Amino acid sequence: MVLGISSGDRPSEYPAFGIEGDFETRGERFRDAFGMFRASLQEVFAVHDSERFGRLDGSLDLLPTPPHGRIPAIVTGRSRQDLEWIARHADGWLYYFVNPEHLAPIVSTWRDVVQRETQSGILSRLPKACSSTWLTTQITP
Repeated sequence: MVLGISSGDRPSEYPAFGIEGDFETRGERFRDAFGMFRASLQEVFAVHDSERFGRLDGSLDLLPTPPHGRIPAIVTGRSRQDLEWIARHADGWLYYFVNPEHLAPIVSTWRDVVQRETQSGILSRLPKACSSTWLTTQITP
């Protein structure tokens, strides 16, 4: 199992999920939710404080636990984060809406950031089934 996670980039998504008036702070909300997600899934009887989502006080544990110790999380888009934050906290980055000719510099930048921000590189944290991939479609083949 791999989780794709994003802050949401359309203002209409927020009222649809009952999150009124918080579109402009979606980057901070994303970081806060990501911290809560990681703590609740990776720590036994987690203790974690969240500005928006309350507090895990160590009295509850999440069961069943992820089968491989953790659920890899791949950030979709930028979620209003810089690449350094994504490299340090996520297990991968899914970027989209790029013409193939613009992809090489983006991938090169990502690899440089990952190497700089992580000790062993992000790929060491991913299941062996994950790899770098890109997909392009065209309306008329």
